[in-house]
Amino acid sequence: MFLFPRFARKVAVVAAVATIVTAGAVAASADDCPDYEAGAFAGWVSAHDIYVGPWASTRWPSGPVESTVGGNYHHDFVIAAALHTESNHDHKTQKSYAKAEVAKAGADLFQFHPSAPGPQVLTITVDALHAECVSEPDGARHGSATLAGPITVKFGGKTYKLPVGTGPNTKIAVPGIVELTFNKQYYDKDNALNVVALDFKAGPLVEAVALGTFRAQLAHVACGGESTGKVHLDPQAELHGHGDSHA
Repeated sequence: MFLFPRFARKVAVVAAVATIVTAGAVAASADDCPDYEAGAFAGWVSAHDIYVGPWASTRWPSGPVESTVGGNYHHDFVIAAALHTESNHDHKTQKSYAKAEVAKAGADLFQFHPSAPGPQVLTITVDALHAECVSEPDGARHGSATLAGPITVKFGGKTYKLPVGTGPNTKIAVPGIVELTFNKQYYDKDNALNVVALDFKAGPLVEAVALGTFRAQLAHVACGGESTGKVHLDPQAELHGHGDSHA
């Protein structure tokens, strides 16, 4: 785990010219395999009602199938991480799959611009997150998420070390400060399985200090199967509470 305040000061300079590299933008080839879509993105953030993301989006068969992103910067927050996703199809096994990885993630939420004097409203750090899903040839889907914890949350001069959960839809909260869901799993309106390694929502105390809302997701994958075979992957719908169809 890194010392994030010192790290954030460096990132505030570097991330202002965030290096974004998209690799492996290879067109998918058509064959007689089942047409089960797969998609992923590394994350998104909504701070002070300003939405940024999704980052490192990939999708099979419409591509790109692989993406890598490093860092992001906004006037209200700094987020730094190594972000990578892959969505593709194995023509030998006829399985579609999606993977999303986030390493050394840290976020600073500011009430004002990071260059202004004063401390951050909220800081969050986590070592690593990984989410993946697979669509089998018969349309069955399965997925999982892993997190290297603990997650560190700093607010109001206090530091909270939060354990990470491993089971689907594990929730933990610091009342009034944060609400976290680990390994979030649900089926969207197209009946695709969605797996989110970490779903984060700031509590009312943080939102009162920050003068706005703060929501984030990291490492989100989706795999289609029975029914339409498609994936929806609409972060805006999730932000406004319309993403989940059924668990």
